[in-house]
Amino acid sequence: VWKVEELTNEPASEVVLKEGLLSKQGGKEKKLFRQWQSRLFRLFKNGEMHYFRSATDPEPAGVVPLKAAVVEPLKKNHRFEIRGTRPYILQAKSDEEMNEWIEEIRRAIMTVSGTPTSQLHNLNVNEKRGGAPVTDLLELGDDTILVTSLHSALLVIDSTGNVIQTIKVITPSSASISKADLAVRSVGESFAHFWLAVSDHIIRIHPESYSCVDALSGHRASVGVIISVKNTMWSGDDAGEIIVWDAKTGREVRRLSHFEEGQKGKVMSLLKVGKSVWSGGSDGSICQWDITSMERRRVQQQSDAVSCLALVYDRLVWSGSFDRSICVWK
Repeated sequence: VWKVEELTNEPASEVVLKEGLLSKQGGKEKKLFRQWQSRLFRLFKNGEMHYFRSATDPEPAGVVPLKAAVVEPLKKNHRFEIRGTRPYILQAKSDEEMNEWIEEIRRAIMTVSGTPTSQLHNLNVNEKRGGAPVTDLLELGDDTILVTSLHSALLVIDSTGNVIQTIKVITPSSASISKADLAVRSVGESFAHFWLAVSDHIIRIHPESYSCVDALSGHRASVGVIISVKNTMWSGDDAGEIIVWDAKTGREVRRLSHFEEGQKGKVMSLLKVGKSVWSGGSDGSICQWDITSMERRRVQQQSDAVSCLALVYDRLVWSGSFDRSICVWK
């Protein structure tokens, strides 16, 4: 377990973000005679990319300049090209591995090139009603995003910040949800539905017409978070319970308690990590659940409410807390 302050003390030039074997096309020979060479590549936190002839070599055989470079996939054989001061053509073992390298290299290019992060758009949700706190975002594809807020309306916006569509959330009368409780706190997606956390219900809507399909009951307190996990949906509420739903039918599969017997609190966050789901509680506890058996395997602890969880570099879980710290878990 590391605190953020401890992480930042480690020199960025020594932190390896990604490492692996890639085939590199030789650059010194004439183009017709260039051969492929297997090299160990290491991408460092400071944005430098080195390659070695073997893992035991103390010094790199070369450095790939990334400042102001461009990386793009090629058409065949899991190959991609880095174009900077000179071109580097590399080959991975699969398209998946190639895409992972491209994503990490693009981040490194931004680091060494000094590309600033800027505010592109400032959109006031439900501006006519004085604005509303944004609760969740869901990428829809085609450069559009679904925005949920604490007002009973959904917004579909494009990449330029323009509102394409406003959808009013209409719940069935059987759900008995008052207008005052129509805040949408979280959204998830699976199969042919969007899942909305509205009060103590899950409202499923059609992804094209945005019409209400049904309302799922079962929670005994307001639902604060929803995530998709394989063929199921997991939702956590303010009473500390997690309900696992069949994503296709909406049937309740399992009911779990984040807290030990006699303890109380809210489920603040959920995250799928490999073959497990992590849940963060308002008391600072973090539970790991096996996806298959749905048994709790391990519990960690922060000093205050765990408001968010994120998977970083596919191997580290970062947890943010009300105590103004971020912990990193292996």
